[in-house]
Amino acid sequence: MLTYRYILIFLFLFNQSLVAQEREAVDITFNSNGHAISGKMLKPRETPKQLPALVFLVGSGGGASYRTNYETFLQEFFENSLPSDGFVLLYFDKRGLGESEGKWFRSTFEDRATDANAAGLFLKSQSFVDPNKIFVVGHSQGAWVAQVSLSKYPDTFAGGISMSGAIHSVEKQLVSDYESEYYCEGGLDRELSHVKATKKAKRNIKLVSILPISKNLKHMKLIRSFDSKPYVRGITKPMLFMFGENDNLVYPEWSKDGLNEIYGDSIPSYFDIEIIEGVDHGFKETAFCRTEPYSNLKRSQKAKELVRSWLLTQ
Repeated sequence: MLTYRYILIFLFLFNQSLVAQEREAVDITFNSNGHAISGKMLKPRETPKQLPALVFLVGSGGGASYRTNYETFLQEFFENSLPSDGFVLLYFDKRGLGESEGKWFRSTFEDRATDANAAGLFLKSQSFVDPNKIFVVGHSQGAWVAQVSLSKYPDTFAGGISMSGAIHSVEKQLVSDYESEYYCEGGLDRELSHVKATKKAKRNIKLVSILPISKNLKHMKLIRSFDSKPYVRGITKPMLFMFGENDNLVYPEWSKDGLNEIYGDSIPSYFDIEIIEGVDHGFKETAFCRTEPYSNLKRSQKAKELVRSWLLTQ
């Protein structure tokens, strides 16, 4: 498990980030399984040595992009936190979004992992990137893709971070989503909320296989049988699994149960599992049943320091 031994690294390197050179943004395009994938690479203007790099993977839906709803998230966790002369950052749009070719709602998690691997191979081709220090990081559904990527492409990625990524099935994630709605918005107790949520998840999984009308439902039909545990079992590189204590979409304890199902009491030493107190799915400080506007919430400093420290330690 991670401890605050990393805080010394954070304090030692903090001043370096304040004086580090400004990054330059470079528009990029790379090929993945016949699709031209478009994105952005952030790098120091001067690169006298090979640098570690990371590929970031956004969450679910057709509105998820590094250019829009993830812009502030990326700034807080990576651009304003990691030394600007110490890391290369790569973001890209899912298939069918922005300038990327294809259709995101026709893409499985394995397809998205193929795109992540192509991004990693693109970084390996850059002379200023250390080919042995490329990390894959994902949030929410992107964290599932990060788990798949690290499992399937250990020759590309040196490690990864799963941010609010469940270690169980899509169906079980739907149960947690519905359960929190019944509990927080419907006023039901947790036991009854769980019973109703389980029934609703099973019903909707069955319905979506018959009549997927919208793009989101078409994608749900494609991923409805996914379970991340077989992929987590196949990971042989360091990975940080980080969760929010008050995440009402991905319950931390259910994911810890998933790890125990895989490994029992023998969780690999190269796994770090951290639950950040008092934060939600996006690592913002709030209660399990949020009442204040989301825009008023602050991102957890502890979560940002954890990401920074883990990456620097690797």
